[in-house]
Amino acid sequence: MKAKLFNFTLFHHLEVKDWKRSILIDWCMEVCSEFLLQRRTFHLSVNIIDMYLSQTLSIKEGDLQLLAVTSLYMASKYEEI
Repeated sequence: MKAKLFNFTLFHHLEVKDWKRSILIDWCMEVCSEFLLQRRTFHLSVNIIDMYLSQTLSIKEGDLQLLAVTSLYMASKYEEI
């Protein structure tokens, strides 16, 4: 299955900056390594995060970790089972 690339830009997000996204992705990587998830699960979760951020106009900074956990859950349900 070929992943679709999204036009991911953060210029329309007021609270989410590039460095915050990179911290979020690093945290997702730590969670994946802690629970011994497949690499494909990590990449799918990053893709889900980027899809969501490209489709929404604003997201609160406090909801970023919730977004990451939800995307990891969705990706692990798809890949790990």
